[in-house]
Amino acid sequence: HTVAAIHIITSNTDLTFHAPAEDYPVPASARFIAESYHQASNAFVQALKTQWTDDTLQECVNFIGQQLPNGSLLMFLIQHQNHHRGQMTVLMRQAGLPVPGIYGPAKEEWTTFGLEAPK
Repeated sequence: HTVAAIHIITSNTDLTFHAPAEDYPVPASARFIAESYHQASNAFVQALKTQWTDDTLQECVNFIGQQLPNGSLLMFLIQHQNHHRGQMTVLMRQAGLPVPGIYGPAKEEWTTFGLEAPK
């Protein structure tokens, strides 16, 4: 879902880039999902750099039935991705997997910085 959401959320803009637009069928491997995410996000960033200007951020598009400036749409996309990253870290911790730091060290990484992990 996080891979396809990049294209789906920005589909009403004039950005052109290659990325999956459907989140089914569910891929069989985490590696494929990670590689697809890197490809989609890199293509999206390249499209932003080459196809939009600062003025484009003020232009409005229809998003879920409302007019939204492109800049606000980008913020929504970032928040949407952050929401799902948070979900994934909870699921990883519940599964006993190592949780990587995303916005600073994860609880499990504090000792590598010489700090006591939060209780």
